[in-house]
Amino acid sequence: MKTTGTTLLIGIGSEARGDDAAGLEVARLLSANPPPGWRIEQATGEATDLIMRWVGAERVIVVDAAQAGWPAGTIVRLDGLRAVLPAQTRQTSTHATGLATAVRLARALGLLPSELVLLAVCGECWCLGTGLSPAVAAATRHLAARLTGGEFPAAAHAWPDRPADGPRPTGSGL
Repeated sequence: MKTTGTTLLIGIGSEARGDDAAGLEVARLLSANPPPGWRIEQATGEATDLIMRWVGAERVIVVDAAQAGWPAGTIVRLDGLRAVLPAQTRQTSTHATGLATAVRLARALGLLPSELVLLAVCGECWCLGTGLSPAVAAATRHLAARLTGGEFPAAAHAWPDRPADGPRPTGSGL
């Protein structure tokens, strides 16, 4: 799918928690060469902050790390307007009130954007003081390159190319 109109990409996470910085890294990489008409921001993932950032945007793409049961480096796309998100994404999450809360609250207040795309980079290491794992670092570069070209997957699926009979999630996504 090619992007059109006003798009806000928010990379969320914490630099201090290993793969939790995946969303921040994608935002950093995109900031160097954003697609035309895109605004790129970084955030911690706190619910009210996310809502305030996306108010008025036509399309919002949120990139975050996830423990989803797929191999580290797998990128999963969800329709944020339809997906059922768990209240807490993982025990090591640094987002006290996070993305799921933001979506529920924005829905109740009528503040959801027209399109909300959630891109989760599956991680493996959430340890304090570590950088991105090699698989997640490679995935962030791959995702940023695809988004720089103005594209992202058009349907909910694992991306990049995982075989149809490949691993399935064992836990919650975002």
